[in-house]
Amino acid sequence: MLVAQEISYTRQQRFLTREISMQIPEGAFFTLAGPNGAGKSTLLRQLTGAIQPTHGRVLLKGKDLREWKKLDLALVRGVLSQYTQVAFTLSVLDIVLLGRYAYGGVETSAKQLQVAEWALDLVNMTAFANRNIQTLSGGEQQRVHLARVLAQIYHPESLEGRYLFLDEPTSSLDIAQQYRMLQVLQQLSVSQGLTVGVILHDLNLAARFSDYVFLLKNGRMHTFGTPEQALQPETISRVFGIPISYVSTNIKQHNDDLQHQHRTR
Repeated sequence: MLVAQEISYTRQQRFLTREISMQIPEGAFFTLAGPNGAGKSTLLRQLTGAIQPTHGRVLLKGKDLREWKKLDLALVRGVLSQYTQVAFTLSVLDIVLLGRYAYGGVETSAKQLQVAEWALDLVNMTAFANRNIQTLSGGEQQRVHLARVLAQIYHPESLEGRYLFLDEPTSSLDIAQQYRMLQVLQQLSVSQGLTVGVILHDLNLAARFSDYVFLLKNGRMHTFGTPEQALQPETISRVFGIPISYVSTNIKQHNDDLQHQHRTR
């Protein structure tokens, strides 16, 4: 389980996040949403251990993130940042193989290649394996880096106990690829127990794929719950400051279908 206990983060005596508490069960798909400047990226960075809360603490598997060794954390937690640039001429396959760097002393090259091919297949980038990463579009590069972090947290038995955090992963993708990426992540969550946390601006996508939605405003947690609970018209109006008259609440059927399929396997 991932637990945040009244975490706050200040910079230059200004609160970027303030007194946020949350509990995420393993295998859940959760979304952080809110207007620009609400503190979403700052909160995500605290949840990943990239920055330490000024106050409060974050627990991963019952252990304070401050106490985790970097290598141990890398084996169970992957992070896809909003902006990832590669300054060197590397192939797509080489980029994905970087995700297995932490396993170099205990894993054969053949096994690492197998994992990289699995990850590329998931993001539908197998045909690009030998391409120079710098020749790809922004959206294609984003999918390659998703494959890299998936390769990083791969486990041969299941992804249960693994965590993946993504900051606006759909920002460079077209509509079809946005849907495809989130569908892949949802399927990994449902079928293999991967815990997924994403920042999304598109509330339709958040409603479609999330188990839980957390709405932030001015650095505080404004509302949280299931999509049906959190994404009510009046709540969205208060958080974003715009009038909302209608939001469909028939948004969990696909999740329920996936869970039923998993239970009947």
